[in-house]
Amino acid sequence: MEQKRCYGCMRLKDDQPVCPHCGYDERTQNDIHQLPTGTVLKEQYLIGRVLGQGGFGITYLAWDLYLDTPVAVKEYFPKEVVMRECSVSTNVSICTTDGETRFRNNKERFLREAKMLARFSQTPEIVQVRNFFLANNTAYIVMEYVEGITLKQYVADQGGKLSVEETMSILRPILRALAMVHKAGLIHRDISPDNIMLLPGGGAKLLDFGAVRDVASGSSASTEAILKRGFAPIEQYQKRGNLGPWTDVYAMSATIYYCVTGEVLLDSPDRLLEYEDLDLSKKAPQLPEYQCRALEHGLQLRTENRTASVEALYRELFPENVPAPEPSKPAPKGKKQAVKKGAPKKEPEKKAPVLKIAGWEVPAQVRRWLLPGAAAVLAVAAICIAAVLIAGKAQPAPGPEPEPTSFWPTLAPTEEAIPAGDEIVSGQCGESMTWTLNRTTQTLTIEGEGKMQNYAAWWNAPWADYAPWNDYRDEITAVVIGEGITEVGERAFDTFENLQSVQLPSSLRGVNQQAFYRCNLHSVQLPEGLRYIAPFAFAGNALTELTLPEGLRYVYRGAFQGMEDLQSVTIGSATRLNLCSTEPIFTGTNVTIHGYTNSAAEDYARIYGHEFQSVGTLEWTSEGQCGDDVYYQLNRDTGLLRVNGSGAMWDFNGIWMEGENAADWVEGRELPPWSQERENIYVVAIGDGVTCVGDNAFENCPWLWDVSFGSTVERIGFQAFLSAGFELLALPDNITDISGCAFNWCPNLWYVRLPEQLPELWRDAIADCENLRELWIGRDTVITGLDKGEFLTNSGMSFPNLTIVGLRGSDAERVAEEKGISFAVGTPGCMSEPLGRWAEDEGQCGPDVWWFKSGDTLTLYGTGDTYAYRIDDEARRTWASNWPQESLQDGDPGFYQYRDEIARIVIMPGVRALNLFLFCDMSALNYVDFGTVYDLHQPFGNCSALEYVRLPQSLAFIAGGAFNYCANLRSITVEGGSDSIEAGAFGNCPALEEVIFYGNEHIEAGADLLASDSDESRSDHVTFYVKEGSDALRCAQEYNIPYEITE
Repeated sequence: MEQKRCYGCMRLKDDQPVCPHCGYDERTQNDIHQLPTGTVLKEQYLIGRVLGQGGFGITYLAWDLYLDTPVAVKEYFPKEVVMRECSVSTNVSICTTDGETRFRNNKERFLREAKMLARFSQTPEIVQVRNFFLANNTAYIVMEYVEGITLKQYVADQGGKLSVEETMSILRPILRALAMVHKAGLIHRDISPDNIMLLPGGGAKLLDFGAVRDVASGSSASTEAILKRGFAPIEQYQKRGNLGPWTDVYAMSATIYYCVTGEVLLDSPDRLLEYEDLDLSKKAPQLPEYQCRALEHGLQLRTENRTASVEALYRELFPENVPAPEPSKPAPKGKKQAVKKGAPKKEPEKKAPVLKIAGWEVPAQVRRWLLPGAAAVLAVAAICIAAVLIAGKAQPAPGPEPEPTSFWPTLAPTEEAIPAGDEIVSGQCGESMTWTLNRTTQTLTIEGEGKMQNYAAWWNAPWADYAPWNDYRDEITAVVIGEGITEVGERAFDTFENLQSVQLPSSLRGVNQQAFYRCNLHSVQLPEGLRYIAPFAFAGNALTELTLPEGLRYVYRGAFQGMEDLQSVTIGSATRLNLCSTEPIFTGTNVTIHGYTNSAAEDYARIYGHEFQSVGTLEWTSEGQCGDDVYYQLNRDTGLLRVNGSGAMWDFNGIWMEGENAADWVEGRELPPWSQERENIYVVAIGDGVTCVGDNAFENCPWLWDVSFGSTVERIGFQAFLSAGFELLALPDNITDISGCAFNWCPNLWYVRLPEQLPELWRDAIADCENLRELWIGRDTVITGLDKGEFLTNSGMSFPNLTIVGLRGSDAERVAEEKGISFAVGTPGCMSEPLGRWAEDEGQCGPDVWWFKSGDTLTLYGTGDTYAYRIDDEARRTWASNWPQESLQDGDPGFYQYRDEIARIVIMPGVRALNLFLFCDMSALNYVDFGTVYDLHQPFGNCSALEYVRLPQSLAFIAGGAFNYCANLRSITVEGGSDSIEAGAFGNCPALEEVIFYGNEHIEAGADLLASDSDESRSDHVTFYVKEGSDALRCAQEYNIPYEITE
């Protein structure tokens, strides 16, 4: 009998309607606005029952048809804005007149949540993102399917509170995972017991990253204030609250408080007004005194008094050399008891209740004097004071902290500032320019004529290429650029974090890339004569409002990115905005665009979801039809052409087909309706709903500067942009078909970023673009049609300045080598960094495995195993004696010269085995992402900064000595799935404190995992965290290793 998937549990069943496993009746369909059960998305995800629906989305149980595993599919569906009747179509449609902006805005943030979560693919305590894509006129995130109950529900089921031991066992891994989130520059902002899921097999996951915020850029996945009552600190109630890692510290501390006391704290604003007794020695008498203090520090209302980081909170909760408390249940009979009794707790002194307002105690005798209304007045005044104190801090001073003992690296101390010298320092900055710094007023003045010099980027330039005033970057608070100067040079003031004001001259015509990147400008007056602002020119500043002058013609991607407090932008009628980029020009959760209706400003606001306020209306000079259900509008004065509607544009004949090429004229086709206006077209905005750009649609538009493609565009037709004038081309990932000659003879085009998942690239899709310098191609893109002619040309044109950027082993590399084109290693996915950033150095470390270094990160990619290496010292000769000597490589992979620089190693999926001495003596290494590695054969040795490793579930074999003499390695997590872990796998790690096993690993009988060369190199204070009945438990018992049994 044929079996099929049950839509309720995704197990196989017969064709009976009721599932014998879960009781789901397949005759029960999802609601009419929800995707029907049995729907298949992207030919991969079979949709089942609805798991849940909120105000912004629907989550479905689904089955991954490729990987044969259940997944959760989250659909963006803001029910107040969109509607759908699945009996008619699975596409969502906007149902309110003002809903389009909100829909687009939050759909972008919905996908941003997926991208943020994807950073933590190797952190099992965070729900894993498998995929994200656009379909049905909306967006989807595919996540691992997590079964379990929330911590809130579990606490309720256990009678309202948990023991200290169980609470810490659940939340200790969550704290470590949260530290990884903070290390990536993000904060969660919504931690609470109902966002922590407990899994049936043990372990917990941190859920709902919809509110996550990027501290560096200021971007957040939610525009709403996140106020979880009892768990949100005071800064989240303020419009411009000072958010940071300390925000999550409060929420984590409140969650622990809830678990051990069974009580939810008062809302933080109420805690300012009302007395709340937080004496944990009474509410949770089993809590050790040092943990009571840790929670008190974490629950401080004022950020400057609160513990500043999760790492510091972890150190206070779990300090070294403090015995763990007595477990609430006795150890199983016959089991070795690994946990010692805690020290006797000192009885707390009795204290009279105190009223605290904004962190200050009000003595009892003063409270007696207060009339009922007077206390409220005092409280309101205190709130105002507290708001000033909290919001006014750039960064809180750390709360009370013990000396660092954690397994996370600490930051090195900053270098001392240059000592003050003479009042005035000066010098040359080009043939006709000088610079003068008044160190008393901290003002830098640039004088001269013409263009300022461009300065090199920090990641690939020697110090000599920095601006000459760079040594004084921490002193400079003001910059004056004198009359006569026409351009501000690239990176002239990059990351001058104390720069607060700049005076620009009326002669200025351009501000180049990253000129004022990540300064501290609160306002800037742009001169009327300014003509262009390059990528990231003012990104990362503190502007709250901005006016772009009427004469400004070009504003490039990311120019004003990363400004969380930016609220108002006024844009001239003819200003051309970079719409095609994957990077917005402006960021900020509450930006209002003031501009003209029917202008590029209005399109920008629509595309990026900003509120738009019209200051007037521009009339279209022509409009008409360009598809069966597709229409265009053109304003020849501003150069904006819009294409909107549903379905494909028509295919057109081209101007080039007239005259001597008349034989190519296709009967039944016409010239594009805007063909007589092509020299007046500067910006093309193709809206959502349009699926195809027709043949010859925009050929011979010499001044076409920018094109934005809607989220539904899938195909670009033959010669659609022949001889267009744009310089940069960033094609979105929804485009899967680029016809031949689509971008032929574009004379200004120098940078192209192709869709990362483009399945096929025809050899002349981008052809005869004489100034092409950078072409980014995804690893899996197949380049076809080479039997018909040369790559990138139909005329024999050569490209001496072109670099193709991709990965080793790809079609991009193969074709570059065959055609003699320069090739560089990199990936085309993200444009958040300036153009042209790729690997600084690269090489090969396996038959089909390569590496490249960028900054402090070493990336390995390819397929199969790495080489094993021979290192000529006595100890390592002994360790390598069991290896076939003929298989060992002399020398090194090429990256040993960076041993003191590499802090992160990322192993991309496909690399199978890491072999002998591959990563030895890396003194700065503190993080490893193992990808889907299968075998570890002693790759690490003497990596002194490595304190914490997490071994993925894909790992099947761990050899003895895998981490030999990693002297500060404190914590190892084995996610499980290992078929074999050899004796000594975790030996010679004297600082090792814990090894956490997920339970399904295989350890040979008689294998001592801590076997070491000597007693001094063996850890004598490690604890194994094991599952009942596991091999790890047997090993711990066999070798007298302290252990704790976890669920």
